[in-house]
Amino acid sequence: MLHIPDATLGTSPISVIAGGQPTTIDFEVVDHADSASLIPFYARRSFTTGQRADLCFQARNAGRYIAGLKWTITVTGELNLPVLHMVNCVALTPQQTSGEITVTAAAAGQSVSLTLPVVAQ
Repeated sequence: MLHIPDATLGTSPISVIAGGQPTTIDFEVVDHADSASLIPFYARRSFTTGQRADLCFQARNAGRYIAGLKWTITVTGELNLPVLHMVNCVALTPQQTSGEITVTAAAAGQSVSLTLPVVAQ
């Protein structure tokens, strides 16, 4: 992770060496997110009783992924205790055989909520 003390808003060039080749890339510092969403790889239509489900979320500013955010994730439903395995992810195992589970994730002033049905195995 890149740590820049006293970073100011805007774009700053950063010189890096990758694969032995020097290059300069732009590093953007933002002060807010304008959207939050489920990372598409984790999209699903339902939860299955007794099967672990991983969900990971992202926040963006002008379409750019924002790294290093503090996330709050809440889960409602009958399940084994949800386990955060990364700051923006949750792993859950539904115990109920019907109904719905709602997962809400929030960071940087944005939130996203996902309510899906539970199907029995």
